[in-house]
Amino acid sequence: MNQANKLQPLEKLVIFFALLILIVSCGLAFVHKFILDDTSSTFTVNEEMYNRFSYDYAYKRNVYGEDQTPNMENSKTASDAPTPVSMWGDGFALSYTASSPSTSAYVSNYTGRIVYSVSNPNDTLTELAARQGGLPILISAVDIPAAKEGVEVILKNEYGEDIKPDFEKNAGLNPCSLNDVEGMLTERDGKYFFTRSKSGYESFVYNDVPLQTRAMALRRNDIQVFFIGNADKLYDPEKTAQTYQKMADYSKNNSFLVVGPVFGDKDKIDSINKALEKAFGDRFLNLKDTLITTDLYKSLGYNLTEKDKEAFKAGTLPDSFFMSENYFNEYINNISGYFISKRLVELGYVESELS
Repeated sequence: MNQANKLQPLEKLVIFFALLILIVSCGLAFVHKFILDDTSSTFTVNEEMYNRFSYDYAYKRNVYGEDQTPNMENSKTASDAPTPVSMWGDGFALSYTASSPSTSAYVSNYTGRIVYSVSNPNDTLTELAARQGGLPILISAVDIPAAKEGVEVILKNEYGEDIKPDFEKNAGLNPCSLNDVEGMLTERDGKYFFTRSKSGYESFVYNDVPLQTRAMALRRNDIQVFFIGNADKLYDPEKTAQTYQKMADYSKNNSFLVVGPVFGDKDKIDSINKALEKAFGDRFLNLKDTLITTDLYKSLGYNLTEKDKEAFKAGTLPDSFFMSENYFNEYINNISGYFISKRLVELGYVESELS
């Protein structure tokens, strides 16, 4: 009886160490699973990890480019869903205020399709093509540390141009992947930084490795609409057509529409539209000329003034159509959305939902 009592402390000690080993093992498993996992060879995004660890006030933005609010363009398309539309553009694809429908919203209304807005009002065609993947961001000579720390990166494209993405709208940029390391691109004081989403193995980037944006991972199978409305954000006519062609080639389903510029110097607009029509034929929409010749205004309750009609005669769009150099007013968003949708129907990309 006394011997049995003497064994009790030893039994307790054994149980204590067994529990301690179990707790330590679970802890190590958690660290290995969520903190020290090696990065995958394919681009997969752990949304929970991004939301938990990627937000940093020093970087001003979360991985989505906003205050913890994912944009819809980060959504995956269900395999049985109709092919969505991605609207790539500047402010003319958006709306001047959050309370009024955008051109993209009207395209969705007229086609009955989900339309992802991957537009940024401050981007030029250079940045737009970088987000979309046709003219991707190239990064060279950088060491991505094992720890979750920001590393400065220089952003170029194959033309040798500096890429300066704007973060007002995420527009398909973050989360991104560099050298198969998941992370986010941010800007501080005019410099750009890549920060991995979780710790892993150190990774070396050597010569011109493309940065894979979120849109490059998710939006390639969509119907693509390219619409930079401000002519000053485009290249010369030939280079503009060449860049749009690169964006079209990057799309996997070959369903795209190029919409011509509507704001800026008339001669520049006309020369770009001429080059785009030559390059893309029916897959180009001369929206400026369409808005000049249409008779839809009265049916929408939009009364044209004599000054508006004088602008039409001069081959330009009237000032009343614009809220600024980057935005249409809501009526013109509606009409533009209608004609973009009409051409998508004519090309056989979507069924007719027009009314």
